[in-house]
Amino acid sequence: MRFGAIVCPRCKRARGIILTSKTTACPHCGKKFKTRGLKVYYKTDSAKELAAAVGKLNESLHGTGKE
Repeated sequence: MRFGAIVCPRCKRARGIILTSKTTACPHCGKKFKTRGLKVYYKTDSAKELAAAVGKLNESLHGTGKE
């Protein structure tokens, strides 16, 4: 199974998806959207690697919050 890291078009938070899915809903803001045409920032076959990639992507988009 192939997984990918995408960014929600509404709240700009990263999340993981199964690349063969046609639609998804953001767990953060609830927006439902089609996955086709969205930029995939990371692709992998491993759910563990996907979780790490989503975390790093969210960190790069929103910072760590530590100063």
